[in-house]
Amino acid sequence: GGKGMRNPNYELFDHLCATHELNPNDIATELKISHSTLTHWKYQRSMPKYDVVARIANYFDIPADAFYLNKTFDLGEYVSKAIKLMDLMQITTWNGNVMTTSQKESFRAVFNLLNDGCNNICSQNSSDS
Repeated sequence: GGKGMRNPNYELFDHLCATHELNPNDIATELKISHSTLTHWKYQRSMPKYDVVARIANYFDIPADAFYLNKTFDLGEYVSKAIKLMDLMQITTWNGNVMTTSQKESFRAVFNLLNDGCNNICSQNSSDS
């Protein structure tokens, strides 16, 4: 709920695919998402529905909300969790479950992207209200 005002971040999907050395179209096929859905998303012609984004997020073991973090206050909160999670490697659980290597890789990808892209993302979105 309340996701309608924000567009999911294709760059994050692209980054996760690259990190895991996966082809976006292969993932789409596996998740029964049409290739045109991905193409439209990539070129910002139309946005995938929340349930499609949720399926992708689930595939990478990350919260679907990670795709909708495009405001500074969200980023700050998420990145601070990230730093705790990734820097203190003794923290090996997420939402009470032991993290898999795949999850750790996915999280690292998200955090690196947010870290690298924060200035771009934050300035791009500062005019949206």
